[in-house]
Amino acid sequence: MDNDVLNFLSMQQCSVQWRSFMGIFAQELTENLTTTNLRWLLRRTGQRFAKQHPLPDCPTLPALEQAINRFWQSINWGSAMVTEENACLIIRHYLSPLQISMLPENMNWSTGFLEGVYETWLHQSGADSSLRLSQSGLDPELGTVEYRLERHTPDRGIG
Repeated sequence: MDNDVLNFLSMQQCSVQWRSFMGIFAQELTENLTTTNLRWLLRRTGQRFAKQHPLPDCPTLPALEQAINRFWQSINWGSAMVTEENACLIIRHYLSPLQISMLPENMNWSTGFLEGVYETWLHQSGADSSLRLSQSGLDPELGTVEYRLERHTPDRGIG
């Protein structure tokens, strides 16, 4: 896809009245908190968000993906693809407003929000509580983030 088209689509994901405020807010946060603390703050915010916006019961992965996309599209937060690869659940989120609102250079911590949302939704949908969602890929230019749901191992950490 043409970069101008992608840039246009990305800009549509964040309302004009929030762009400057959120960018400045993100800059202020980065001056006062470590990247690790910022990621955990956004992850916890995502968990709270998911608890306020639970998904309906989803008996299959396609139903889960449909419910996720119905919700994100209702608030103009892009879309997601949910797949199972090598006994691992993969979620790819496209065109979230995070790259525009929190600035592309902050995607390494601001995507913790989506991590918290998705992990909470998956646990609400019946995923084993020993499974943890962690970010496994990031394309800040396209605003694409990939997460994997895997068994938590203490030596790896959660996020």
